[in-house]
Amino acid sequence: MTRKTYKETDRFELKTTEGTLFTAIETTTFLHADSHSGSTTIPGLKELRTEEGYHINFDGKGKYTILELGQKAERRVVA
Repeated sequence: MTRKTYKETDRFELKTTEGTLFTAIETTTFLHADSHSGSTTIPGLKELRTEEGYHINFDGKGKYTILELGQKAERRVVA
């Protein structure tokens, strides 16, 4: 039998080109399978959303797009 669970695997800040700050939440799907030889857990797809529920697209090298707003953003490095 296979079942899915979802877990928050990362949380970080994004700053848009307009200067707005958003908290990004990465959620990973985990697939759990049981068999006669034991159980296995496999990480699956990752999803990025803001705390407000907006979808986030990873554009590469620390660049992101908040899709519903059409805003470009960068990962904010906190020192």
